[in-house]
Amino acid sequence: MKLTMIKRVIDKDMIGLHCFIPFTNADAERFAKAKRNVAVTVNARFSRNPLHHNKYFGLCRLLVNAGHFMDETAASDFLKCKVGLVDVIEVMPDRTILKPRSINWESMCQDDFQVYYKRIVEIVAEKLGCSLEDIKSNLVFDM
Repeated sequence: MKLTMIKRVIDKDMIGLHCFIPFTNADAERFAKAKRNVAVTVNARFSRNPLHHNKYFGLCRLLVNAGHFMDETAASDFLKCKVGLVDVIEVMPDRTILKPRSINWESMCQDDFQVYYKRIVEIVAEKLGCSLEDIKSNLVFDM
């Protein structure tokens, strides 16, 4: 079971007590399935911001809705290629192909994703022929 958790401090009657709670409703639903009073071993690592990840796919949807791509996967692959987030594979001596790399949570930390995202916003604005402010106003919040 994979959960995204957030650290909170419980101040009522227990000053300084820290705990991890589910970050999203989906995480809470998965967490609710865990048995009570059972020890669980967890490998903790700092996760990417799921809301930031969702904004990325919001940018891909903007490109799809503008008619530039058939689906979000194609838009995402285009953006990865545009910024050079690709593996170059030589299939013949005179022919290479670009294979977009993954941006999944295990492949890219939040710091790297933030740099990638800033470059992507500029590319999307250029592709749509609008300003960065126009792009940001179409998304819920800015990172």
